[in-house]
Amino acid sequence: MAQKTVPWLPARWLARNRLNNLSKIDKVGYPVFITHGTADPVIPFRQRERLYEAAREPKRFLRISGVAHMHPVGAEFYAAVRALLDDTRP
Repeated sequence: MAQKTVPWLPARWLARNRLNNLSKIDKVGYPVFITHGTADPVIPFRQRERLYEAAREPKRFLRISGVAHMHPVGAEFYAAVRALLDDTRP
């Protein structure tokens, strides 16, 4: 993402923490909840799709229309988290 955000810098070689979530998500042994705003100028929506597809069940995705990156969460967010937890409760 750093390389895409500032393409004129050699960010690929400067970044120490790669945060390669895609390579790690299939190892998560807990319910996965991913949310993404459709107006996020930082993380492309397609990256969210790839991450969600790679995650194991149980998983849930919440698409928040018109919301940008790091937007405060609201009732819709908490309801979706609660639904995932309710669905995975033994």
